[in-house]
Amino acid sequence: MKSKNFTALFFLLATATMFALSVYSLIVPPSSNIIRPTDIKIEWDKLYPFDDGDTKAKAANEPSAVEIFKQTLDYASSRNLANYYGFVEAAKKYEDILNWNIAVYYSYNPVVKLDDGYLTIFAPKGEGVEENSEAVKEFAKFCRQNEVKFAYVNLPVKICEIEDAGISGILDFTDQDTDEMLAILEKAGITCLDIRKSIHDAGKPHHKLFHITDHHWLPQSGMWAAGEVLKFFRDDFGWNVEPEILNPENFNYVVYREWFLGSQGKKFTLSRVKPDDFTMIYPKFATQIRFTVPNAGIDSEGDFGITYDMSMVEPKDYYRQNPYASYIYADRPLIRIENKLVKNGKKILVLHESMGNCVFPFIALGVEVAYSMDLRHFTGSLRKFVETEKPDAVIMMYYSESPGREESVMYDLR
Repeated sequence: MKSKNFTALFFLLATATMFALSVYSLIVPPSSNIIRPTDIKIEWDKLYPFDDGDTKAKAANEPSAVEIFKQTLDYASSRNLANYYGFVEAAKKYEDILNWNIAVYYSYNPVVKLDDGYLTIFAPKGEGVEENSEAVKEFAKFCRQNEVKFAYVNLPVKICEIEDAGISGILDFTDQDTDEMLAILEKAGITCLDIRKSIHDAGKPHHKLFHITDHHWLPQSGMWAAGEVLKFFRDDFGWNVEPEILNPENFNYVVYREWFLGSQGKKFTLSRVKPDDFTMIYPKFATQIRFTVPNAGIDSEGDFGITYDMSMVEPKDYYRQNPYASYIYADRPLIRIENKLVKNGKKILVLHESMGNCVFPFIALGVEVAYSMDLRHFTGSLRKFVETEKPDAVIMMYYSESPGREESVMYDLR
C-alpha cells in the first residue's frame, strides 16, 4: 500500500511541476535563441522570386505559436528544472519494473526497441506517394528543358525490408512507399540511385549503419554513400570525378566514446539505453574549400574541418547537445562549398534534409562547386535558383520515409 501511495505522490508532484512550468512559459516571453540558433533573416523569395509572384504559404523556419509554446516549454523544463530528466528517468525505470514496454505504433512519434537494441519508429502507409512522384516528374522535365541533369537518390531508414521481414510491410511501410515511388519515377525515365540496393550489394549489415539511439545514420555511412554518388557521377553522367578519394583509408576518425544520445534515445532516457559513440571524419589529403552558409553569416576559406560546428559536439551533454548537427551546421536553407583543389568544372545542387547532412560535404570533395538546399527552410523558388545558378546537375537525395509524406514541403519544387 505504501508503495502505491508513493508512486501516486511521485507522479502527482511531477504533473504539478510540469503544469507550473507551462504557466511560466506563457508568462515569460520566449527568446529567439530558445527556439533555434540565432540566424540571419534572409528573404529568399526576393533573391529567387517565384514567376507568378507567389510565396510559400509558411516558411518552415518560422515556427507557429503552438511550436513556440512547445519548444519554450521544453527549454524551460530541461534547463530551469534541475531534476527534470531525473523525473523522466525515474518514470522509465518504473515502466521497466512493471514491464511496460508497449508502444502504440501509430501515435505521435512513438519509439520502439528492436530485438538487437536499436531504437526506431514504425511508419504507417503513406498517402502522398503519387502526388510527390508527379511533382518530381514535373521538376525533372523542367531540368531537361534547361539542359540540367537530374537524378533521384534514395537514402535508407533503419528498418530494412529484407533484414526486418517480420516488420517491413507489416508494422512499417516505409520501404513499400519507397518502392512504389521509385517504380513510378523509373517508368517515367527518371534516373534513380537506390542506396538500399547499394547496401545489400556491398553486404553491409543494415542496422549497424545507423546510430542505436537516433534515426540518423553514422557519419561513416554517409561518407560511404557519398562515394556511391560519386561513382554514379562517373559511370552514369560520364563525369571526370574520382570516387576513390572517399576510400576509408584516406581519412582520420576522431571517435567520441559514449557521447551522443539521439532523439529516440532521449525519449527512452539513459535509464534504458546507453549513448552512442560519435565520429568526426577528417581527410588525410590536402583540402582547400570556401564554405558559405548565408543565414549563419559564414563565408570562410580553409580545410575540410571548417564545415563542422564543433559547438554541437563539445561539451558533452546528452540531453541538450546534438552532435549530429555538427555536420554542415545542421539544417540550413542554402550552403555553398567551392572546392579549390578540384578543377573538373562541375557544379551540382543537392536537395536533401538532415539524413544528407553527413553525405553532402563528402560529395562536395569530388566536384568544383556544390550547393546544398533544404526545402523545409528555403523559401524562395527552386526553379529560379536553377535558372540563376545554372548547375550541371540537380540531385534529389531524400531518405526512404519521405515519399509517403502527404503534402511534404520537400516536394514543393516550384
